[in-house]
Amino acid sequence: LGSALDADVRTGIEVEGVSHERGRYTLHTDDGSLEADRLVLATPAYVAADLIRDMDAGAAGRLEQIDYSPISVVGFGYHRLEHPLIGFGLLTTASARKPVLGVLWDSSIFPDRAPDGAKAIRVMIGGQRQPDLALQEDDRLVDTAVLGVRETMGVDDTPDVTFVRRWERGIPNYPVGHLANVDALFGQLRAYPGFYLNSNAYYGIGLNDCVRNSRNVARRVVEEA
Repeated sequence: LGSALDADVRTGIEVEGVSHERGRYTLHTDDGSLEADRLVLATPAYVAADLIRDMDAGAAGRLEQIDYSPISVVGFGYHRLEHPLIGFGLLTTASARKPVLGVLWDSSIFPDRAPDGAKAIRVMIGGQRQPDLALQEDDRLVDTAVLGVRETMGVDDTPDVTFVRRWERGIPNYPVGHLANVDALFGQLRAYPGFYLNSNAYYGIGLNDCVRNSRNVARRVVEEA
C-alpha cells in the first residue's frame, strides 16, 4: 500500500502522543515530531485514548469506556480434506454451547491461502462469550479448536499445518449505551477541526463496516479540507 501512494510513508515509528496548538496537530514520536493540518487516528480505542490524553482528557475518558474482549485464532492447513468447504464458514450461537465462536473457510474465501488441492480453515475462540478460552496456552487452544471443528463440521482429520495467534484486547464490545457514548465522544471532538478517529471501535466491528467507515472518513478529510 505504501509503495502505491504518492506520499511520505513512514513505518516502524512509535507515536507517543498528540498535541493540538494553533489549529495544527503534532505527533510526538520516538523519531522526533511531525506536524499536520489534519490527523486520522486509525487505532484501537484504548490506543487513541493514550495518545490524546494530554490533548483532551475528557475524550480520552470516553475512549476508555470502550471495552475489548480477548480472541484467539487457530489456523489449520490440510494437504487433503474431504469436507468441500463450500461457503464462507460458520458462526456458532451462545445457545449451541460450542467451544468456538466460528470457523472461517480461508481457502474458499481466498483461494491463494492454500496450495492447489490443499485447504485451510481458521478457528475463532473466546470473545465476549468465553473470554477465558482465548487466554489458554497454545496447546490448549489447538485442542479447543480441534474439538470445535469436530463438533461443528464433523471433521476429525489431523491438520498438517497449525498456527496460533492471540489478541488480549481483540474485539470491541458494544453494550447498551455504546452508541450514546460514541456520539458524545464525536461531539466533543468537533472542537478539533481536522481530527478524525477511525477503527472498528465506533460504528461497526466487521470488515465491511471498517471499509464503509474508512470511506466516510476519507470523504470527510477531502470535503473539509
